[in-house]
Amino acid sequence: MSTTFDAKAATWDEEPRRRAMAMDVVAAIAQQIPLTPGQRLLDVGCGTGLIGLPLATVTKSVLGVDLSAGMIDRFTAKAQSAQQTGVRAEVRDLIASPLPPASIDVAVSAMAFHHIDHVDQMLHSIAGCLAPGGWLAVADLETEDGSFHGEPVPHLGFDPAAFLIRMQQAGLLAVSQARVHVMQKPAGGRSYPIFLAVARKP
Repeated sequence: MSTTFDAKAATWDEEPRRRAMAMDVVAAIAQQIPLTPGQRLLDVGCGTGLIGLPLATVTKSVLGVDLSAGMIDRFTAKAQSAQQTGVRAEVRDLIASPLPPASIDVAVSAMAFHHIDHVDQMLHSIAGCLAPGGWLAVADLETEDGSFHGEPVPHLGFDPAAFLIRMQQAGLLAVSQARVHVMQKPAGGRSYPIFLAVARKP
């Protein structure tokens, strides 16, 4: 899978639907979570930084992690171009190589979880690295019929309420879940709703 994303990294940001979705997700995260300078933010499945880099303008500190080296290279180049000195990214599997406990204040992820085989293990890994009172916000597809990708992926979206329960089962407190964007793919064609689920570490 990572090699597929490596090949797409250079032109990933050129897709208008992808940029529009990212803008709505960033706005929803900023509305749900009180972001402040100095927070240590983790972007899980960061891609080219369409979510993490805008949020870095507030928090100043972001760690992006992804399985695709091509995406990480693009993320890093964009951060350097914007002179975002508190931003870094690395190829990392958080299940196999979790971050230290209480090392993150806010974790976000957009459109990555339906690509993750072991969702509950990933949620536990993220919950484990959150500091007390830390936040997790996950945006992803609502349950769909497989036509979004047109190729096999581990999950055909998620039921938002059920996903929030899985966050609770990872040891977090449910805060909210809501639809935050509807992607047309192709433009004017089928609609794919995207939800944002937010939870907090006790």
